[in-house]
Amino acid sequence: DRTRDKKMQNRDIKVSSDSGRNKIHLRELFAELNKRFDAVIPGDLPDIEILDVTSDSRKVKFGSVFVAIKGVSVDGHRYIGNALKNGATAIVIQQGEIVDQIDVPIAIVPDTREALVVLLKSFLGKIPQKLFAVTGTNGKTTVSHILWHIFTEAGEKAGRIGTLGYSFDDGVLQKMPITTPDAESLWRLLAEMNKREIT
Repeated sequence: DRTRDKKMQNRDIKVSSDSGRNKIHLRELFAELNKRFDAVIPGDLPDIEILDVTSDSRKVKFGSVFVAIKGVSVDGHRYIGNALKNGATAIVIQQGEIVDQIDVPIAIVPDTREALVVLLKSFLGKIPQKLFAVTGTNGKTTVSHILWHIFTEAGEKAGRIGTLGYSFDDGVLQKMPITTPDAESLWRLLAEMNKREIT
């Protein structure tokens, strides 16, 4: 097991965007935003199938919903043009932000960071029901490693996410580009675990 755990692959988090999810359309996704925020959605929505949801304009492809998030140092609203060039089907923007005219459907919400989570939850589908968080100053990685082995030896499928990377039930630890995954990466990992029947 030690040898297997040492197999580290330094790559971006790549999981299938259809992790456990049936086809979903823009109207259905934006309806979820309305339930949470009472979002402002100008005009009629076309019946378009959505292929991905992301806050990274570089990852946008045809059929994607781009969520513009205003961060501390980077404002996603500045990259709406890039997202459109890459094929964004719809854009989610934050109330109070001034943007150029957009020729695709938009939703205006009070908090795009929270909207991203709502959309990812709807788009990616279910995540494992049993989640265990290990907190503290020291020993978190060791404890999560031990727990993974306990669950596996007991015949349960288990995955883990930590500062050293993530692994599914195969136990192969894969390195992440950052030590703490953002909301988007975390949801994708959890949805992939659910698809692999790690529940």
